[in-house]
Amino acid sequence: MFSFFFRNFWCRYACPYGAMLGLFSLFSPARIVRNPESCIHCGRCSQVCPSHLPVDIKQRIVTPECTSCMDCVNICPSKNTLELKSWIFQKTVTTPQMGSGILIIFCVMIYIAGITGHWKTSLSDDEFKMWLKISDPSMIQHPSVQLKER
Repeated sequence: MFSFFFRNFWCRYACPYGAMLGLFSLFSPARIVRNPESCIHCGRCSQVCPSHLPVDIKQRIVTPECTSCMDCVNICPSKNTLELKSWIFQKTVTTPQMGSGILIIFCVMIYIAGITGHWKTSLSDDEFKMWLKISDPSMIQHPSVQLKER
């Protein structure tokens, strides 16, 4: 109902996945930065932005709504006007570098969880094998779910 009055209301204000992406965006080590000297003010970046952010006006995009999708950077006709820059090192970050960095962080987190014992289940190997052998899916259900008889 609110979508009649506010553009993409659910996606921007109520979606739990969007909230999670917003947190990642706020704590991201990189931001979209616009060089005002080389900007030709064509407005393509703002038109293509899925969050409808004023990329063509702002010098630095610092908002939880920016997911760093890079659509604005890719559509910009003026070379090196829009860039994803690390605010820590003040260097331009390419899409492959960002993806590789995220993958490395993910793998390191899994490794740390494994060596600290947080990745291990409380099931013994025998219990796990027993559950794998069960062929009747009705036996593997949440206790509160009641099956109807056919």
